[in-house]
Amino acid sequence: MNLELAKQNLLEKQTEITSRVDRTHNHIHHREEPVSADFSEQVTEMENEEIIHALDEEGRVELKQIQRALDRLNDRD
Repeated sequence: MNLELAKQNLLEKQTEITSRVDRTHNHIHHREEPVSADFSEQVTEMENEEIIHALDEEGRVELKQIQRALDRLNDRD
């Protein structure tokens, strides 16, 4: 695989993950719904929030890895 194609693939992946992280961030920090009065519903909401936080963190880790890979490729130029 040539370096330009590798860079292009990484940049596309970076754009995709950045969009996903933006959506999870907005979901986490801009919640407009009140907490449900039903306890079982609250449990489900908390589980969903944990998943959203995990996805957010996973995306941020992937973005750091992509940036390091891009930096290494740019150092080769």
